[in-house]
Formats: sequence, C-alpha cells, structure tokens
Amino acid sequence: MKKSTFLTLTVVTVVVIIAAAIIVYQRAPQTELAKAILFPELMPNINDVARVEVRTRNAGVTLTQQGDEWVIESSGGYPALFEKVKASIVGMAQLRVLEGKTRNPSLYSRLGVKDVDDEDSKSILITLKDRGGMIMGSIIVGKDRLTRTGTGPPALYVRKVDTPQALLVEGDLDIDATVTSWLNPDIVDIASGRVRELTVEHPDGNQVTISRASTDEKNYTLTDIPDGMKLKSQVALNSLATALEEFRLDDVDARSNLPPASESIVTTVTTFDGLIARITTRDVDTKSYSAFEFAFDEAAVPAIEADDVPASEGDISAAPRGPGKNTEVPNEEETRHRLKSKEEVEQEVATLNEVLSDWAFVIPEFKIAILTKHLDDLIKPLESEAKSESLVLPQQ
Repeated sequence: MKKSTFLTLTVVTVVVIIAAAIIVYQRAPQTELAKAILFPELMPNINDVARVEVRTRNAGVTLTQQGDEWVIESSGGYPALFEKVKASIVGMAQLRVLEGKTRNPSLYSRLGVKDVDDEDSKSILITLKDRGGMIMGSIIVGKDRLTRTGTGPPALYVRKVDTPQALLVEGDLDIDATVTSWLNPDIVDIASGRVRELTVEHPDGNQVTISRASTDEKNYTLTDIPDGMKLKSQVALNSLATALEEFRLDDVDARSNLPPASESIVTTVTTFDGLIARITTRDVDTKSYSAFEFAFDEAAVPAIEADDVPASEGDISAAPRGPGKNTEVPNEEETRHRLKSKEEVEQEVATLNEVLSDWAFVIPEFKIAILTKHLDDLIKPLESEAKSESLVLPQQ
C-alpha cells in the first residue's frame, strides 16, 4: 500500500471515530449527561424550591417563599431581594463536579468543608427545601479555588451533607448567613440640608433640641443650655442633623414580635418642607430597635417663594430660582438637599409609612448615638475654659 493512501485512510478513520463519538454523545441518555451535575434533579424542579436555609457556626438566616415574593423568616417576614434569592438557587442547581477531593476529615479544613458545628469551622451550610419540607439539595460550601493565573471559570470546594467525599465544583455561590446580604439595607435618606429642627426626648425628661431659622444658616442652635454651661462642639451639634441621612439597617424584625415598650427614646426630625419623622428607639435584650412614623404638616412649612420649590416631582433640573439664587443645574448632592414640593413630600411620607411602619430596625451604632444623644454629651462647664487658661505660665 502506498504511504499516501495509508495516511488518507488514517485521517478518514479518525474523522469517522470523532463523528461517531459526537453522535453517541448526542444520543446519550439525559441521565448520563447529567452525571457531572451535582444536583441533577434540582434544575428540572427548581420552581418547587420554597425554602432556603443558610447557616454558619455563629449565624443563620432562613428565607421562605410567600406568594410571589421571598421573605426573611428569621426577621419577621421582611422582604428579601428576589434576584438575590433566585441567583442563589439557580447557582446551586448549576454546580458541576470537576473532580473528587479528599475523603479524610482531618483535611477538610484545608478546603473549608468542615461541618458547620465543628470548632473553628468557616464553612456555610446551604439547604433547599420544597413546600412540604423535603430536602432538594444540601451542601457544605468551603473555599473558592484559587488558580495561579487567576483566570478560568469560578470554582469552589463543597461537600454534600453526611458524605465524606469533598468535591471541586464549577460554579459561583454568592451566599452568606448575614441578614443584610439578603435585603436592601437602605431604608430612608432625608438629607441634612432639609432639616429645620431635631428633638431627642429621654424617659427621664432630659431633652435635646437643635434648630435653625433658615436653610441659609450653616450652624444649628442648641436650645436651653443651662446656666454656667456652653456648647462643646459646633461640628458635633451640626452632625445631629444627619440622623436620617443614608439610613441603613443591620437587622430587622416585625414590630408585633417585640415586647411592649417600657421606656423609649423619641427622636423627632422636622424639615423645612413639612416632613415630620418620629423615631422611637428602645432596647430589647442585647439589641436597640428603632421604629419609624412619618407625617406631613403643611403648617410647619414656612413661607417659601413659589420658584423655590420644583413644580414637578423628579425634575433634577429644578432648583431654587428666586432672586439672587443660583440658576445653574444642580448636581446630585445639591438635588438631595433641595426642598421638595407639597406633593413630593406627601408622596414621600406615604411611601415611607407603607414600607417601614410594620417593622423595627437594628441600626448601626453611630446612628443610635445620634438618635439617643443626651444633653450632657453636647455641653461643658464654662469654668473649664477659665481653669485651662489659668494653668498657662507667663513667659519669662
């Protein structure tokens, strides 16, 4: 046989083998093709998932489906981010096994797949259940795989619950057991530029009131400073007006779940455009909860020139345009601090009450410090200044 003929036949044979392999692969049963999927039965039944439980050694969160929305069961049924829950369930259904790893429990810590209850465990246990409580998938999630080049598809180490085999799987699971990762933490944003007055009332009768006469005034005035006392810091006083700026939550529960309040601190914020916010803060066990109520008081709005308030809601180009006012289009920060029209404030109040009225929020410590400010935190004796001056020795 000629050499050229042999080579030709060899090439044809290889092509036939490859073609046959492709045909066999395409005709293979779906169960065979699904062997590389970690949970082959999950994707076809993904709409049956009705409960997601996420747990670490020290934390946990449970999400359940209620009608067309997902809620955080462990936070009184507060709405969860639908897209976040959806992405997590789909991400788990798409996990594909790349290779088996250790079966030795002493090596689990290297991959981060120790049982969540084990000492020093940093793993995350994720369990999906249907409406009847049947488990549809449960895995212990460990570390992400790190590659030398930093390229390639995302992969991580996992282990199915109650099985010794650790696995390297292809996929991405952006899941943790903190409540704030499953909800929108931004609950209210009332810019300090709108604030006319803020009052903090303590159960013992101590009261803090700061105010200013107009938006043109940069500094606030502290009301009723006792004789022999003076303001500690104007900057610290002005910062109280930021109480409701970019207000975020750390945790949340339904108001109905909290015990009746024995003592509460009430903070009232009044804006120049008539919005009144009433925040009630109290301690429950080891946490401080704040509840919100909003109202619109047209009588609280001082006389404002007609051109000072935008006529249409959401008009970013509308800015104060009275005599001597800046006629340039404001930037985003200026727009946040502008006064709103009557219609805008009424809508703002209605929206805030609808979203927040049923809930009590655990908020960051620095916000709690503002909402519960005591008069003693803001003032100091006049004599302290005189004493410090008397300690200065005359120059020789």
